[in-house]
Amino acid sequence: MNRRIRLILITILIISGISLAAETWAHKFKYDIIELTLISRQGRFKIKAEIADSWTKRILGLMHRKHLASDAGMLFIFEDEAPRSFWMKNTLIPLDMIFVADDLKIVHIAKMATPCKIDPCPRYNSGYPAKYVVEINGGLSGKMGLAAGDLIEFELSTLTSH
Repeated sequence: MNRRIRLILITILIISGISLAAETWAHKFKYDIIELTLISRQGRFKIKAEIADSWTKRILGLMHRKHLASDAGMLFIFEDEAPRSFWMKNTLIPLDMIFVADDLKIVHIAKMATPCKIDPCPRYNSGYPAKYVVEINGGLSGKMGLAAGDLIEFELSTLTSH
C-alpha cells in the first residue's frame, strides 16, 4: 500500500475515533439541571436546562442527542461576556440558539439551526457580546414569541444533579 493511501486511512480512523469518543463522552457526563424561565410578550416559559459550564461540556453541548423534550434545553455558561459562535457538528436535531447578555437580556436568536452534514459547518454567531447561550428545540423560540430584548431568569442556587 502506498504512503498516501496509508495516510488517508489513518486520518479516517483518527477522525472516526474522535467522533466515537465524543459520542461516548456526551453520555458519561453528569449535567446539573436548572429551571430557567424565558420571558416574552406571550408569557413566561419554563425550561429544564442542563448546564454546560466547563470547556468540555460546552464543546460537547447537545451532540449525538436523538431527542430533546419540549421543556428541555441546555444553558451554556461562559466566564465572560464576548461575541459567541456555535456550530451544529454532530448535532442530530434542529435547535434554536438564544444568545444572552450578562444582564440576562436576549441579544440574538439563531432560529432553526440545522444539523451539519457537510464540512465546513456553518457558524451561528451572537452578533453581540453574550455570557450565556440557551439551546432549545428548533422552532420553539418562535412559538414562545421570543425576540431580542426579551429576558431569561434563573438562579444558580437552584441546581439539581442529573
